[in-house]
Amino acid sequence: MRIIHLMGFEKYDVHQKEFMYGNTRLYSLNKKLAPSDYDEIENINEYLFYNGVILHDSNLDQMEVHYFKESRVFHLSNNGASTTLFYLTYNSEYTSVSCYKLNCLEQKSYFVSTLNLETESGEDPSISINVIRFIGINDRYAYISYSHPNSRFLHSYIIDSLTGEWIAIDDNPLLNSVESMIILNYLNTKKILIKTGQYTENEKKRAYEMNEKADEHIILIEVDEFICGILNKNLNLELYIVLSASHNEAIELYKNDKDFIVQINNFVDGNTKLETYNIHGIKVGSAFFPQLYQSVFFIENTIYATVRTKRSTKIYDLRTGLNIFEIMPPDTLYGFCENAIITQSFNAEGDLRICQTSGSHSETLVEGNCLIDQERELIIVINREEP
Repeated sequence: MRIIHLMGFEKYDVHQKEFMYGNTRLYSLNKKLAPSDYDEIENINEYLFYNGVILHDSNLDQMEVHYFKESRVFHLSNNGASTTLFYLTYNSEYTSVSCYKLNCLEQKSYFVSTLNLETESGEDPSISINVIRFIGINDRYAYISYSHPNSRFLHSYIIDSLTGEWIAIDDNPLLNSVESMIILNYLNTKKILIKTGQYTENEKKRAYEMNEKADEHIILIEVDEFICGILNKNLNLELYIVLSASHNEAIELYKNDKDFIVQINNFVDGNTKLETYNIHGIKVGSAFFPQLYQSVFFIENTIYATVRTKRSTKIYDLRTGLNIFEIMPPDTLYGFCENAIITQSFNAEGDLRICQTSGSHSETLVEGNCLIDQERELIIVINREEP
């Protein structure tokens, strides 16, 4: 893995965000909080708010920094491939939320509009909201769902940055149970890929043992159809279900450049199946393995999978079914770079230690304040002296 050093951010905590376009990744900047400061904090929020973002291009190995002019920036959007970042701010009383958008290419930000926070019975609008999901669908629209503390009621909107409208979404059971929402953009085809069912694998196993309802769904819908369905108050996501799993199965979703793969673990038969779908939701391939695996990794022409126990994590090459490596605590698996295994642990100073193992050879790549970018195959080192 290539190692990149980001310098000059000793005043900030840097966090990697789920926001990419091309080879550019976004990193957020928050005011740095030292352990010695904990007892003297008057307002913890000043450390939780975002001060700005870093836009790092791995091809050019260049970065641009945008500092927010607005105060109390508390949430940044995830996105698919758009160069538009949406972000949210509070007013000083926490009774309204304003939406802005940043054109990352031009480094220009624009005010969209303000929403006075709606409340249901027992909800306090003066307490910060819990944003469940905030997605930049494209350059114009963003999707947001949030709840108030101590309330299960979900508020969901489409934000139209052209008109400034926050368009309320009628109560939708499938949208209310979204676990992930991904924007697919391939050959001018733009779709939203949704996985519902907010369950861990252990929760699904428990549901199977107790014979309890715990459905999961994979949904694929055109961006324009999703928006039109909300605007016309007739969105029916059941029409766009590609795959469903009941309580005796658990599913995981993996996105590639031009298709997606669904891992299906069957608790009854004790096996794992991988099904590949193209961007139109048509199944184009499948593979069957007579064992339950937790995580699956797709590296070039090889598929690796893991089986985790309390003692260790075993890695299998699914071409042969053989156990090729075992990771012992405190090391944990992060991922792969080509055919090398990347593990991480923390040293005595609390810094991250990243190691790479290929065959019988293992080496420490870096120790310190660092982040791993699996998609771009980079290790980002923060606040280090030039090597």
